[in-house]
Amino acid sequence: MKKFAGILRDRGYAYDDPMYSLLFLCATHLPYIRITSKGMYDVMKKTILFPTIMR
Repeated sequence: MKKFAGILRDRGYAYDDPMYSLLFLCATHLPYIRITSKGMYDVMKKTILFPTIMR
């Protein structure tokens, strides 16, 4: 985890804990667009914008 955070910091990531950012992106109780296992999900409209392609 420290190595991952260091790599992100080297590339300009300004926050201390990247895992919280990843958790925030998939929190469907928050408004707007989120990442789910079904794809990019618009919480406000309750629709899948870009479905996950399963091969």
